[in-house]
Amino acid sequence: MGYKEPMDILARLEVEVRALVDSNRDLRDRLERVEAECAALEVENQTMRHALAAEKAVREQALARLDALTGRLEGHLGAERLS
Repeated sequence: MGYKEPMDILARLEVEVRALVDSNRDLRDRLERVEAECAALEVENQTMRHALAAEKAVREQALARLDALTGRLEGHLGAERLS
């Protein structure tokens, strides 16, 4: 084993370590972007849940009004039939 072989191994190791450090940095950047996107989607999801709850409330109110109107119409029609 000569002097050149360990130096070649060390040089290759340095290259691999640099590549791993670069890859790690890239992955951390990617993770940061994905976490930011996830946070934005969570906010959007919460906003949509609130909007859905509001729509459900409006729907329930409309159905209640329709039920009341139907009851009044049925009452009115029933009274006309009796007269």
